[in-house]
Amino acid sequence: LFDLEFGCSSAHTLPELSDGQSFHLALAREDCVYFVGGHSLTSDSRPPRLFRLRVELLQGAPLLSCETLDTGISISSAIINRTGPAHRYIILGGYQS
Repeated sequence: LFDLEFGCSSAHTLPELSDGQSFHLALAREDCVYFVGGHSLTSDSRPPRLFRLRVELLQGAPLLSCETLDTGISISSAIINRTGPAHRYIILGGYQS
């Protein structure tokens, strides 16, 4: 995590992401970062998972939690763009595996 206001950074390990997961698409919204698609190095597969990383900025140290949702899509090499003021997004390019 990078704190641009105070000029410091910190590294964190999350058990949900410890199997050599690489990500192809990320979206930040409010206090969460969503990771879509990706590749698992341990199983050599692209499971259709969605990861939600929540960051709570508390005094002293941030609190991170990660949730794995098996309702994502398996996608690679794409970009995402918001299409309106609500929670509507479009995925451009890429391929579904």
